[in-house]
Amino acid sequence: MTNVTEEFADVGTLLRTEYPKEPVYCIFPHVYQKTAKEFLEGFPGRVLYAVKANPDPTILGLLVDAGVCHFDCASLAEIELVESIDPDTTKYFMNPARIRGAAGTAQEKYGVRHFVVDHLSGLIQFANEIDISLAVIVVT
Repeated sequence: MTNVTEEFADVGTLLRTEYPKEPVYCIFPHVYQKTAKEFLEGFPGRVLYAVKANPDPTILGLLVDAGVCHFDCASLAEIELVESIDPDTTKYFMNPARIRGAAGTAQEKYGVRHFVVDHLSGLIQFANEIDISLAVIVVT
């Protein structure tokens, strides 16, 4: 799969010009930004974008530009991706099934402070891996 970005006036022009034999990924940057801004303005709470929903760096950048600054990350790779887009965002490690050491790396290297566990017993693993005094941990 090649990662080529081209701009077309509309989808019809893309299809007539390229005759794609494989699926193509079409985005409308103004729609992403308008929708994100409207949601941020209309929602009274903190908005987290779940990176797993669409981890494309272009999309993440558009969302950051629109004002999204909190990201629900299910893996260290997603945390690293969001960090590469904008290190000033707040990353939440929201995967209760973690690889040992990942939470510690997330906290130490990327400043992650928000974590989730699915059972109180998961707190023991966190206590051995992160500085609990710097963390906000949610038990689901």
